[in-house]
Amino acid sequence: MTIAAGLRSNSGVLMCADTQISGGDVNTAQSKLFAFNAPLAGLNVIVSFAGTVANCRSVIGKIYNSFNSVDPCDGSLDDMKVSERIEEVVRTYHEQHLYKHPHYGYSGGPVVYLLIAVQYRSGGKPYKTSLFSTSETNVTQHGNYAFIGAGESIANYIVEPLAYLPLTAMPTKHVILLADHMLHQVKRFVPGCGGASQFKWMGDDGAFHPSATQMYMPELYSSTFRRIMADLFYAAADLDKDDRLVSLGLELTDKRIKEIREEQRSEVERRAKLGSRICDLPVIATPWPLDNPVNERKT
Repeated sequence: MTIAAGLRSNSGVLMCADTQISGGDVNTAQSKLFAFNAPLAGLNVIVSFAGTVANCRSVIGKIYNSFNSVDPCDGSLDDMKVSERIEEVVRTYHEQHLYKHPHYGYSGGPVVYLLIAVQYRSGGKPYKTSLFSTSETNVTQHGNYAFIGAGESIANYIVEPLAYLPLTAMPTKHVILLADHMLHQVKRFVPGCGGASQFKWMGDDGAFHPSATQMYMPELYSSTFRRIMADLFYAAADLDKDDRLVSLGLELTDKRIKEIREEQRSEVERRAKLGSRICDLPVIATPWPLDNPVNERKT
């Protein structure tokens, strides 16, 4: 089982996922975010996956090879060409491997779902970042955000009311906070989604940024957020409740919000002493390891 997400902000794209790999006798932890460069084509790519791990890793490897075989970038790349190249890889893989599998289409059979952020220059213009997902041989391009995996429906339910603006207009720190909250809630309610939360950032400056794990304190602020929403819901709807009690409840809520903000400030200071954050110090991504597949395990 998996929850993986791609969310835009006003300065780039955030990719994130849980790390639990389900299957066999035990659950294990494994990164589901892979970043690589295709220097000749002028591409930066981050991929996450859901499905049968060995098959997903194999397809990602073929996408890596495909992008690295693109002719040197002449400024003619566009979203259609990128989408067509992804589609060619996933279609060929399904025809050669998945459709022929005796268990394909049945419970426990092999499946591959990908979420792909691709960044490139077009016509000498600044970097353009596009977000795609795959389902069987279909490739879909997304605007604000996209999800894959068993937690997809709940993730969308959590994010939709909190995306008060198009995410492209929201500050990066708000998008990171939203993603962290969403991952915590999905891992809480969806069986098979769990482990640490991982994040990788692709900035509009054309560089990758260090991965980060467990960005803030989701257990604290997510639970408090749910309690505040419940208090506001009943306070507004229950006309039998004395207005003074409602006002007192709102004052206590305001006090708790201020306490949370102080706790967050302390946490940010603590993490700053430990090392760089997700949006600090851009680094060049290295090709993901193509060996050591995990056979027939599902995410």
